[in-house]
Amino acid sequence: MVEVKSFESHNFPLLDAATLFTMFSTLNFNTNMSNYAATYTSTRDAYLEAAKALKEATGPYKATRDAYVAATATYTKSLYE
Repeated sequence: MVEVKSFESHNFPLLDAATLFTMFSTLNFNTNMSNYAATYTSTRDAYLEAAKALKEATGPYKATRDAYVAATATYTKSLYE
């Protein structure tokens, strides 16, 4: 049986190292981490592909916008000269 001690005014249970090791060893971290890694890798690959497509698609838009802003500024300046 695990002895539960209080920590200051809080009721946090303090567990000994053997109990913690038993709890964590039963979780089978290797399987969980490999499942997580596979999900992370596939999701990351999809994200990187979408980010690349977005960057390629916004390039012409940004160039056009910058040209429009420059032309508008030049036109506005010429009205007040």
